[in-house]
Amino acid sequence: MYRNDTPRGGRPNTDEVAMVKLLVLQQWYGLSDPELERQSFDPLTSRIENLWSLYHKVGRDLEFVDDLEYRIHVYSASELTEVLSKAGWGVAEVLGSIVSGQRFSSQTSMNIVARAI
Repeated sequence: MYRNDTPRGGRPNTDEVAMVKLLVLQQWYGLSDPELERQSFDPLTSRIENLWSLYHKVGRDLEFVDDLEYRIHVYSASELTEVLSKAGWGVAEVLGSIVSGQRFSSQTSMNIVARAI
């Protein structure tokens, strides 16, 4: 992560946890960087809010249909581990791909393999 410790200042640093969560969302939903910046992410509640305007193409024109607003809670691996533990499950491993067995990283999706305890 870039550290902005110079006396000249500049753009504030982005919280590392929030940045990782945003990168995971970008990978899952195939968002470009500008699309990701339009998302409204609240790092205190780990929620992302989105507003999509839907249009129907009529000839060469677009006709407004509706606005779709949704909220997603972005869970970290530690939050998911806690939820699973309370439900009587233990985390065996966290993978980026169940098929290949690739380890989880910021470039992969998160797949948690759990076992009943």
